[in-house]
Amino acid sequence: MSSRVVTISISSHNYARFLNDSIDSVLNQDYEHVQVMVVDDGSTDGSVEVARGYGDRILLVAQENAGQGSVFNVTMDHALGEVIMFLDADDVLQPGIVSRVVEIFDAEPDVVKVQFRLAVLNAQGEPTGPVKPPRDGLLGNGDLRLRVMQTRNYAWTPTSANAFSAQTLKTILPMPAERYVAGADAYLAEIVPIFGVV
Repeated sequence: MSSRVVTISISSHNYARFLNDSIDSVLNQDYEHVQVMVVDDGSTDGSVEVARGYGDRILLVAQENAGQGSVFNVTMDHALGEVIMFLDADDVLQPGIVSRVVEIFDAEPDVVKVQFRLAVLNAQGEPTGPVKPPRDGLLGNGDLRLRVMQTRNYAWTPTSANAFSAQTLKTILPMPAERYVAGADAYLAEIVPIFGVV
């Protein structure tokens, strides 16, 4: 089994009602080399207290509200992993996804990003059927450098459905957080493929 460390950073802003499920979905992965981080972005709803309840099983980083770009930047200040995943606190990871991601990084040395589809869940956390993007839609795959440099676009997935090479993120972060209070995933989506294979 791989010894590659994966850092999973859960971004929370007033998502206390979802945070336990999100953290538990990471702690219950079948891959053992995981650093679990919660970056609280100025919550006022008890999110910090929820995260503190996990003790030393997670790393809690609490900051004043500064937005998504700042959360990504702060994550890299504390990340120990060779692979980085950013998880929104209202999302959960399916069992086994971290092991699958690591298998891909181990098998393909030029990979800088692994992306996958998201299943839509109801309020009880049960799949409703649809996935994003839809199954009939192609995801960007392979060497996309020329395409990204020409069009800045390809079929990419939102924040919680990606895993990144930490080495690549260290090259392109910090990002200008004041410009990416929201939409910071677009910054990563457009730049990361220039460094290798998706």
